[in-house]
Amino acid sequence: MKPAPPSHRTQVFIFLLAILLVVGGTCSVQSQQTSEGSTFRQNRAKDGTPAESRPGRKEKPQISAKQAEEMFRKLDEVLEFVSDDSKLPIRHAIKKKLASRDEVEERARQQQKDEENAQRLQRSEVVLKKFRFVPQDFDLSAYMVRLLREQVAGFYSLKDKTVYMMDWIPEEQQMAIMSHELTHALQDQMVDLKTWLEHGPHDEDGAAKAKNKSAEKTTDPDEEISQDEAVMAREAVTEGQGMVVMIDYVLRHSGKNNLTDPAFVANLRADMMAASGSPVLNQAPLYLQEFLEFPYSYGLEFVRELQLKGGKRLAYEDVLEHPPVNSREIMEPQSYLNGEKQEPMHLPDMKKLLGKDYERYDVGSVGEFDVSVLLEQFSGEKISLKLAPEWRGGAYYAARILNAKQSPVAGDAKKEAQKNVEPNTSSIALLYLSRWATPDAAERFAGEYAKGLAKRYKSVKAEAAESRWITDEGLVVIETQGNQVLVLESFDPAMAEKLRVAVFQPEATRLNSDWWKQILM
Repeated sequence: MKPAPPSHRTQVFIFLLAILLVVGGTCSVQSQQTSEGSTFRQNRAKDGTPAESRPGRKEKPQISAKQAEEMFRKLDEVLEFVSDDSKLPIRHAIKKKLASRDEVEERARQQQKDEENAQRLQRSEVVLKKFRFVPQDFDLSAYMVRLLREQVAGFYSLKDKTVYMMDWIPEEQQMAIMSHELTHALQDQMVDLKTWLEHGPHDEDGAAKAKNKSAEKTTDPDEEISQDEAVMAREAVTEGQGMVVMIDYVLRHSGKNNLTDPAFVANLRADMMAASGSPVLNQAPLYLQEFLEFPYSYGLEFVRELQLKGGKRLAYEDVLEHPPVNSREIMEPQSYLNGEKQEPMHLPDMKKLLGKDYERYDVGSVGEFDVSVLLEQFSGEKISLKLAPEWRGGAYYAARILNAKQSPVAGDAKKEAQKNVEPNTSSIALLYLSRWATPDAAERFAGEYAKGLAKRYKSVKAEAAESRWITDEGLVVIETQGNQVLVLESFDPAMAEKLRVAVFQPEATRLNSDWWKQILM
């Protein structure tokens, strides 16, 4: 059996890991207290385009090989600071290299040529478009390359265990950037960061699978749903720790740090959230902007809160040993500190229910972060801030439609032809199940989701039956039961009813079956 691909969000993280394997420097830091606080972004032309990245313009390095050698020697002092600040030990020396912007872009393009990476990103794009997180004409693959070319200010590669300085970053900014990347190097020495990010701590089975590419990945949807959120949370921990150490490094001569200079941190976060000085990031849809900033901005506040409540041991070593498991714990650190547990999301046996007219396309979680952006995009920021914290679980199952009745080409030939064509949102059916803190919160979310249909589809017409609409991509059903909300999009009516019963009435169905058995005995 072919291994099941990771879900859309995990795919994007894995893609970025595959290209640069923990990328830093996506933020801008400004301070009047130190020259290192000047912007980490490149100088820009008057039209807002990075001068060094204009098409057809040859890259002009700001760092010579000789300067790089001198800076490599300075990195040992930075590494000592990082270790002292984070209390993560230095177990061995770290390799250092200088890279150009063209080398970064070429590295990204080579990874995109890999068939598995290309499939991951293509599935990500379709699912994001089905939720309408990105426009139908958005090219995610091309965008990622442009973004990395503009944004990367330095990175630590888990593949060759090397920290890379970018030759287009001015010398006076390099050491602060490297404090962030060297934090990743020490994390890697502590927990084997690639395995930790993808599988979590103490996952010997996951580590073995990572080394054996032929090993079959899990196809259990429930497990994949939990892994999806956990990957995002662990990524926020790694980048949050890097951000905190970087701030402490920038402020080191002022006698302050990330906890004693909250105004500095607030200004930094505001700059990140505003995508300040980044033409490429500003061109991204809202979801991608906030998704890409999430591990840096929310991760920063998460690590600061842990340090405030439990000191550096909790904020660094302990959280690597016991990482958060979902985006809610990152966005609301108190839920992590209180040991708040979320009941796992369970989907029915979709393969059995869908039969031969549909095939699995993607499975994953819809976390508090996702619903916060969904609500912000379609209902407004005020409603998002109020309702998103009521999230208590969410999962989706995307199925590719292979129903011959929906096409003028009939039979098995039609289905085989469909498998060889890249799907679009009209050929994907979606089941989205969410859980909320209270039935009232569930009703409110269902109402907001319904209001958003008019913004998501070209045409929407309410049916006589309650909570059902006909769109240009087929039937949409939104139903609430207790504190759960079920959304079904683009399934045919008979299948939608079958899935609705399977989700909401499994116990009733079992009892009815037992009752008929008793009658027949």
